[in-house]
Amino acid sequence: MPTQTKRIRPEDFGLHKIGYALNELPWARTTSYRLIDAGFLKPGKVGSRTIVYAQDLAELLALLQTSKAANVGELLKRTKRGAELSEGAS
Repeated sequence: MPTQTKRIRPEDFGLHKIGYALNELPWARTTSYRLIDAGFLKPGKVGSRTIVYAQDLAELLALLQTSKAANVGELLKRTKRGAELSEGAS
């Protein structure tokens, strides 16, 4: 019998739209781009505005809940790609 993985629902995190502009997120735009570069979020475009999808945000928030990282910045530092990006910003 195959095991079922629980699907993460954006609604469980209070996310009720399909996508969110970077200025709607609870962290700085630079952090959003670092999360995109590290592969945590996939960007989309609406006109010239960059958006991220609610499903990706929900998966990121679920990861934060289950990881030992206290915040997004710490999560980025704990990942290899995030650490490379942090070193490049210094």
